[in-house]
Amino acid sequence: MGVLGLQLATTLVAASVLSKVISFFSFTRFLITGLTRYVVPTDQQLLEASGNCKVKIKGKRKRNDLLSGSPNGTTCPSDTFYFPRSTTIHLKQSHVSTSDIAILPLYSSHQWLVDFTVCASCVYLINEVAYNCIIPWYEGFDRNQTKLSRASTKQDSSYPISLNVRINLSLVWMTLSLWFTIRTLVSLTAIYFQSKNNATKIESRSSKFTTNTALTNMPSSECILIFAAGFFFLVAATLILSLDGTLVDFGLQAAYGNLTFGEFSFSKSPIISWGAFNFILAVIACIIGSLFVYPGIKFGKIYLDTVKQCPMSVIKRIIVHLNFICPIIPILLWLIPITDHISNSLITLTHSNSLTGKPFLIIIINFMSNLFMKHLDSIRLIVSLAVVLFRLSTVRWTLQ
Repeated sequence: MGVLGLQLATTLVAASVLSKVISFFSFTRFLITGLTRYVVPTDQQLLEASGNCKVKIKGKRKRNDLLSGSPNGTTCPSDTFYFPRSTTIHLKQSHVSTSDIAILPLYSSHQWLVDFTVCASCVYLINEVAYNCIIPWYEGFDRNQTKLSRASTKQDSSYPISLNVRINLSLVWMTLSLWFTIRTLVSLTAIYFQSKNNATKIESRSSKFTTNTALTNMPSSECILIFAAGFFFLVAATLILSLDGTLVDFGLQAAYGNLTFGEFSFSKSPIISWGAFNFILAVIACIIGSLFVYPGIKFGKIYLDTVKQCPMSVIKRIIVHLNFICPIIPILLWLIPITDHISNSLITLTHSNSLTGKPFLIIIINFMSNLFMKHLDSIRLIVSLAVVLFRLSTVRWTLQ
C-alpha cells in the first residue's frame, strides 16, 4: 500500500492542479506571453497614409452608416475610400494576449492538451525517480541497520507489490496524454472533411446554384491528399517492416514472441499470426502519417518563414535549421548499417596507436564504445528525449 499510496498522492495533487491552479496559471499562457503581433490599422490611419482619398456616400446609405457606426473602432463616418497598394503603412506592435487567441479554433483543446501533458510528465518523473532512486536507497539503508532485516525481507517483504511488477498509475497518465493528442489531431484533420460536407449542405438549400452543388459533391483536394498520404505511409511502413533485422532494428521478432508466447499466454497456438501483426503495425503507421500531413506542411511553412526573416543572427539561423532536421537523428540510430559503422569505428579507435599518451581521450572512447554496444536502446531513448527538449526550447521562435 505504501507503493500505491505515493502514486495516489501524486495523482490527486496533479488532478487538483488541473482543476484549480490551471485557471490562474497555465503553461500555454506562459508560452504565449512575450509574443508580439502587428495591430490592424484603423480607417483613420489608412486615410492619413493614402492622402485622404475618400469617396463620400450620399443619401439613405450614409445615414444608415452614421447610425450603425464605422468599422475598426473609429469615430469618423464609414465612407468608402481607396488607396494604392504601394502605400507605406507603419504598423504598431502589440503583445499577444489570451483574449487575442482564445477565439482561434481548437484553442481550448490545445490548451488542455499542453497543460495535461505537463502535469502527466511531472507525475511520471516524480514516480519514476521515487521508485528507482529513493525507495531502493531507503530499503538498502533500512536493511543495513540490523542483520535481522535481511532475513525478514527474504521471507516477508515490507512492500507487498514488487518494484518490478507493480501498478503504475503514471502509465495511465501518459496513455491519457497520448489519447488527447490523437483526439486533437483527429479533430484537426476532420476539418478538411467537414468543410466539404457543410458546403454541400449550404449550397443544396438553394435551387439556383445546381451546378455548384454538383461540383461540391466531388472530394476536395485536401481529402485526396490525406488519402494519398495514408496510402503512401501504408506501403512505406509495409516495406520497412519487412526489412526488420536486415536494415532496421525494431526487434519485431522479440515483440511478437512476447505477445504470443509470453508467460501470460496460456494457449499453445499464437494469439495473432505474424502477417496480421505486421499489418496492424502498418495500419497504425498509416493512420499516424495521415494525421500528421497538414501539421507537417504547416511546420514546413513556419520553418521557411522563420528562415526568411532578415534580422537573424548566424547562431539563431543554425539553431532553426537544426530544429527542422533534428528528428532525423533518432531515426538513424535504428538503422543497422549506421549503428554497426559507429560501433566498429569506436572499437578501431580504442586499439589505435594515435591515442597513445592521451589517457583522458582513451577513457572517453572506451566508455562510449561500451555504452554504445551494451546500452544502444538507452542511447536511442536519451537522444529522442534530447530532441524533444531541444524543440521545446525553440518553440517560442516557431510560434512567433
